[in-house]
Amino acid sequence: MKLRSALLLLSLALAGCAAHAQSVTDVSALTKAALDARPIPWKTGELDRVPQTIRHLQVVITPGFVRGQHFAWFIAGGRELVVLFSGSSADVAEMGDELSNRYFPEEGLPGDSRSYVILGVLKGPGGPPDPGPGGFPEVYVNMIVRAAVDANVAEVHIDEVRIPGTLTETTK
Repeated sequence: MKLRSALLLLSLALAGCAAHAQSVTDVSALTKAALDARPIPWKTGELDRVPQTIRHLQVVITPGFVRGQHFAWFIAGGRELVVLFSGSSADVAEMGDELSNRYFPEEGLPGDSRSYVILGVLKGPGGPPDPGPGGFPEVYVNMIVRAAVDANVAEVHIDEVRIPGTLTETTK
């Protein structure tokens, strides 16, 4: 009887985890926006297109259509495509500098829990863009979306286990 009760509790727990994971990973709107996205060429100061109020920002960097080109997919909370930039390696480095200055200013911001993650993906979109509305293959977009969602889950988890003043607490 105890074994049956334990198995029932385990089944309920797993079902609850699956339901929670499903709500976290409902990315149909993000996937559609990413499939329809058109890259904007990066210029100094373009980070102003990204609202400073975004709590968890994921930046997924991928190779572009041609050698030396990169795409930077800025995604808010693992759910919303904010902007898609196109640029060179130097542009990507500049994006990182601007993000660091915004999220980690020298003087610090007490109580600020905003974060960003920059992820690199090795696979690019392939040959020349498709003639469709967005031009990005679905398998490529799904890879970007999956990377952003997984990074957001990690960022949220850090928030859940954080004790004020530390980032090392892992138990509640």
